Amino acid sequence: HAGIWGGLLRELTRLGHSVLFLEREVRRYAPQRILRQDADFCRTDVYTSLGELQRRFASVVRDADVVIVASHIPEGAAVGEWVVRTAQGVTAFYDFDTPFTLAKLDEGDCAYISPRLVQQYQLYLSLAGGTALARIEEDYGSPSARALYASVDSTCFFPEPRDPVWDFGYLAAYDDSSHPTVERLLNDTA
Repeated sequence: HAGIWGGLLRELTRLGHSVLFLEREVRRYAPQRILRQDADFCRTDVYTSLGELQRRFASVVRDADVVIVASHIPEGAAVGEWVVRTAQGVTAFYDFDTPFTLAKLDEGDCAYISPRLVQQYQLYLSLAGGTALARIEEDYGSPSARALYASVDSTCFFPEPRDPVWDFGYLAAYDDSSHPTVERLLNDTA
């Protein structure tokens, strides 16, 4: 997700916004941290627990224009509950794996968001569009579900200076559940 976050935050900064990116310190993931500590387009910091997040960043969260909590973060539901209670600006949830999230919500077993929390976030951003957005609003009561599709940081990923050797391209994370749709809508069509 570094490409998504990097590109999004770089552009928000370019547009004049002040950005702080907080990441939970998980020792085994430290070498693959989502954003470098020395990112030149935003401030980054890490926290080791929910308690530390609350102690160190309560005023920042309270005073921010927008606070976005992402899917799959450790203690995500507890972080989200704290954010919607604390933030005075817009609160948003950014779901990087909406089909998985919806399946887990349907089962009553999602560690990073709950049906009640879906209703409390003012904005639900999803990498998926279409019927998933309708389900988030109609079945789970989100006041506003919108697509924010995956993108890349163009300063890290850019076309190479050579003639393309393909007529058609598609870039995405592989997911068994979406493979039949990709085959039907893209590959079969091509």
